[in-house]
Amino acid sequence: EPFERTPPARCLIVRTQDDPDHNIWISGGDLSEISTFENQSEKAKEFANIFQTICSTLETFPLPVVMAMTGQALGGGAEFALAGDLRFATKEATLDFRQLKIGLPTGFGGCLRLQNLIGNSNTANILLRCLALDSAQAYKLGLFHELVADRYALDQIIEGFYAHLKDLDPYVVYTQKKMILNARRKNFEIG
Repeated sequence: EPFERTPPARCLIVRTQDDPDHNIWISGGDLSEISTFENQSEKAKEFANIFQTICSTLETFPLPVVMAMTGQALGGGAEFALAGDLRFATKEATLDFRQLKIGLPTGFGGCLRLQNLIGNSNTANILLRCLALDSAQAYKLGLFHELVADRYALDQIIEGFYAHLKDLDPYVVYTQKKMILNARRKNFEIG
């Protein structure tokens, strides 16, 4: 068990630093680096494994993981966002599954996470058509759990969620997180 009865924290909030020149929350791999992997399948596999490990670590983190999204999640960045338990987003947030457009399949476990969240048909539609979901579309599909107007409102939602967690027994929250993960990962292997 990661803690006895009282954990050092109640949840993990994943934020990114604001960039006034770009509206990107997180992007996937560096395309200039990935382009050097041509005919180097082992190097490409190693690169993908690093990011699969990062996403799996977030997914299996013993406390709730909240993605506080304020901009575009591009390619592997959209896959990264799916590794959280909850995604709270501003209206500027998007999930852009552009991987096939650049000659790559999803490589960080995003296909299976997306399928677990919204089913096979919706996953095929999004990934094969390289769709960029705006915040309203992502919310309608259940990929965003809260959708708010701006960063101030996002902070309010996060503070409310944290206050809610403080009222709960942390060990019970940890146990519930473990049960959710076990249900989600039943026969689940990232390939």
